[in-house]
Amino acid sequence: MSNKKTITRLSKKPAAALKEVYDSSYKSRAKELEKINEYGFAILLYWNKIEALIKLLKYHKNIDKNYPDKLDFISRNWGILKNLHQLNSANYILVFSNGRKNNKCLWGVRDRVAHASHTVIKEDYYKYKTAATWVFNQLFTNMPETLEEARKQYLAHKKKAG
Repeated sequence: MSNKKTITRLSKKPAAALKEVYDSSYKSRAKELEKINEYGFAILLYWNKIEALIKLLKYHKNIDKNYPDKLDFISRNWGILKNLHQLNSANYILVFSNGRKNNKCLWGVRDRVAHASHTVIKEDYYKYKTAATWVFNQLFTNMPETLEEARKQYLAHKKKAG
């Protein structure tokens, strides 16, 4: 019989997502992009924060499963997003639409910028930025205060699950 302890580790994707979520350097990068009217690239920074956070929250809920690669779970039926929609349906819809990408929600705009060189105009950028910032801040209330606390919480939850 072996007395070896099993070491619990987060895989690369959730570990990287945790770092992304707690990294605030995107704000200065976004401001620099705003100065040169590169609103499409700036909005990608805001979307990436939301995407990383929402995947982390889903992973925490189902930590015994693989880290989600796709966002096919976005729905107002999921408690966290249901609460978000109830708090501010306009911002929710502006970011996620009805859970399916379209050209008018940030999720769809992100795809158009990344895959079709879509240009985001200043007025649309500030509308999306405001909604994205609100969504991220609301979702972030589900996270511990620091990266180290979050890492410890995810590791403890993973160890307990399995």
